[in-house]
Amino acid sequence: PAGGAVFPATLTLAHNTINVDGKPIRLTPGMNVTAEIKTGKRRVIEYLLSPVQSYAKESLRER
Repeated sequence: PAGGAVFPATLTLAHNTINVDGKPIRLTPGMNVTAEIKTGKRRVIEYLLSPVQSYAKESLRER
């Protein structure tokens, strides 16, 4: 898909259905999913952007 990286992943779900408009929808193998992967307490994007954020914070300090 345009605009983002795609990675294959294997998920283990606590339930095999989700409620959509009050109706249970069965989840089946092979369905597409959009997920946010968390590593420890930080999201992957936070990990990748942390050097930029540190630089930005440091650049705003008075010396």
